[in-house]
Amino acid sequence: KNRQNAERKKRKKEREKEQPEGVAVAGGKLYVANGYESLENNTFNYDNTISVVDIASFTEVEKITVGTNPNYVAVVPNLPNYVAVGYFGNYNTMPSGIAIINVDNTSSVTLFDNIPISGLTASDVSVYTCGSEVTSYSPYTTEPIFYKVDLSTMMANQIMSSIGKAIIAPYGININPLNGDILAADAFDYVSEGFLYTFNSSGQLKG
Repeated sequence: KNRQNAERKKRKKEREKEQPEGVAVAGGKLYVANGYESLENNTFNYDNTISVVDIASFTEVEKITVGTNPNYVAVVPNLPNYVAVGYFGNYNTMPSGIAIINVDNTSSVTLFDNIPISGLTASDVSVYTCGSEVTSYSPYTTEPIFYKVDLSTMMANQIMSSIGKAIIAPYGININPLNGDILAADAFDYVSEGFLYTFNSSGQLKG
């Protein structure tokens, strides 16, 4: 009994160190982002995998390598055999970006590095992201960046490049399935009340 209790405590401690992030369901399986492991002295061991969990047996059946520190996970609605992952990198030498996984062939993973990520969503056959890019360190300034990855062409392109400073700190994105409008959340200064903006599919501000 003492041995069983020790094993439970050991597994609990290991789970507490692990930091799974986003999760999505596709084809009877969970796709779970393994973000990082907390270490001593406020340091982190960043992971770069997605755990595939069979829902029926609730067991891990595979790990898929993506970018460093994966977080957001979304299934592409009209291409349900594709899962999109937003990864943060290590905030220094390893870039953030988007990984596209073909769940029918998990060895086929397409990475789009150097795309700022603070929000990710999928709509129709595309993946949309928002983020901030540092434009100056003295004074510290950033520019809002939005990307669209069209899975029919596997091309990533910046969108809404003309919005200027309408958004200060993009921190969430979604697509209205009825009309294609882009909904973008602005965290502003992360202390004051934020804002939600609506843009049409061409990137023009509606309200």
